Amino acid sequence: MLELENVIFDVDGVFTDGSFLYNQNGKCYKRFGAHDSDGLKLLKKHKFNLLAISADSRGYKITETRMSDMGINLELVSESNRFKFVSDRFDLEKTVFVGDGIWDSKLLKFCRLGIAPANATDFAKLSADVILEHKGGDGAVLEATEVIIKRMNGEKYWANYLIENW
Repeated sequence: MLELENVIFDVDGVFTDGSFLYNQNGKCYKRFGAHDSDGLKLLKKHKFNLLAISADSRGYKITETRMSDMGINLELVSESNRFKFVSDRFDLEKTVFVGDGIWDSKLLKFCRLGIAPANATDFAKLSADVILEHKGGDGAVLEATEVIIKRMNGEKYWANYLIENW
């Protein structure tokens, strides 16, 4: 069983399907999954430190609104600074990282548990410990929560936990 304290999520491609919808005024919308907030609620009950990171400065206000709605802190972190940002603030041996892109690969490889959605880049998938069945924006965060809780407590715990807490 794993001893984990932190769960850090990339946003675009994990909470979203990775699409950016533009009009003549620029980036207007992102599509977020409906069930991911349930996963966050379960992780919060386990007292995890949760953080979302995004390098999307032009869509940051959109992301900030959704992360605020789900009660998760958000940091704007460039792709090139991602590993240093996380490793300077968190013990990687007690950290789960969920990411989908090539810039996420180093964190996926060096965190205690690296998780990639089904639609992650091949490079990210090669670095991850677990590749999810769900795509980003389509339940990946909820499925990652299941993986984390099972890894910490075992398969039976997951079913019992859901029964007791819903």
